[in-house]
Amino acid sequence: MSVRHVLTSLRIRNFFFTEADSSKSLLTANSFGLIRLVLAATVVLHHALVLSGFPELTYFGLLKGAFLGSTAVAGFFAISGFLLVSSANRSSSKAFIIHRIFRIFPALWVCLLVTSFLIVPVSVIFARDVFHYAMISGSDSALMYVLKNSALLVVSHTIGTVFSTNPYPLVIDGSLWTLAPEFICYLSLLGIAVISKKRRHLQLIVLVIGLSMGILAWLLSRSAFTEIISLQIQEALGLGISFCAGAILGLAAEKFALRPKIIVSGTLLVIWIFVGPGGPVGFISLSVIVIMLGLSMTHSRFVTIGKGTDISYGVYLYHMPLMQGLVAAVTIVWSPKIALLILAPLTLGTAGIFALFSWRFIEKPSIDFARTYTRR
Repeated sequence: MSVRHVLTSLRIRNFFFTEADSSKSLLTANSFGLIRLVLAATVVLHHALVLSGFPELTYFGLLKGAFLGSTAVAGFFAISGFLLVSSANRSSSKAFIIHRIFRIFPALWVCLLVTSFLIVPVSVIFARDVFHYAMISGSDSALMYVLKNSALLVVSHTIGTVFSTNPYPLVIDGSLWTLAPEFICYLSLLGIAVISKKRRHLQLIVLVIGLSMGILAWLLSRSAFTEIISLQIQEALGLGISFCAGAILGLAAEKFALRPKIIVSGTLLVIWIFVGPGGPVGFISLSVIVIMLGLSMTHSRFVTIGKGTDISYGVYLYHMPLMQGLVAAVTIVWSPKIALLILAPLTLGTAGIFALFSWRFIEKPSIDFARTYTRR
């Protein structure tokens, strides 16, 4: 007896899911564009508190505290895993890697240039404190900041002493560190597709093994390193767990093509927010809820958001240097209310403008070029 028949006999499937849909429609008729924007806004809210000096207010949940920013980024990874496992199976290895490179790197390079030679110097001009900023000369110059971080692995967080007196000092764009784990996930998914010769059942086995190893590594990291290093490793492993869980759900969607019901998805989300489970269980359950929510929200108003114009990546890239500049320039005493009611919306609006230009003139042309190049 198949899994579908078991679920039907127990009347569970009819409660959680609608009638079977085509696997192709699950990849097109979804609200992942909207969810990505919500997740990007959540990261902005998180950093508004952290950069104002109130990181302790970024936890939520009644049982185990979940970190707001890390949770939102994990949602990004879950969506990427869900969508890209299908892409890795449909595309050639060359096309897959070229599309991923042109999706991430051009926008990152332009962001590094704009941050180093526009956002930071303008912030220095209007800052209430005196910062040391060098454009070209020196190992901590703006030019070196661009060159050191252009290979995706962030090895330089500072330009001179810029933002050194901010509540969260000497960090220009702390969001960039997640791009390296993301690209590693892309390469791993491509490797799985190549090794398995695109056989879904073999991929599922490898992904389940990878998920189990990620959970074990997360548990071991709690005692094997110092507290700070352990936290950093746990965050990276958590993102990998979310990506792996999303990819497993992507394979399941190809097999069963069941679309979750919005009431069930929304209820699970509310419960998860209040319970706020931490650790691997939290990352896996978050991945399930995010994917279910994206698939169940099929209203045309939701589905069209982010399809033609996707600014979520740009908002993620630009929001932190813009926010640091605003914090450095304003002389008011920061508080949680000011951070959430003024700093977060102002940053979100400003970053949205930068992100719109990034999409229109950098990201979309890069995506179109990659598609044209791989069709030759």
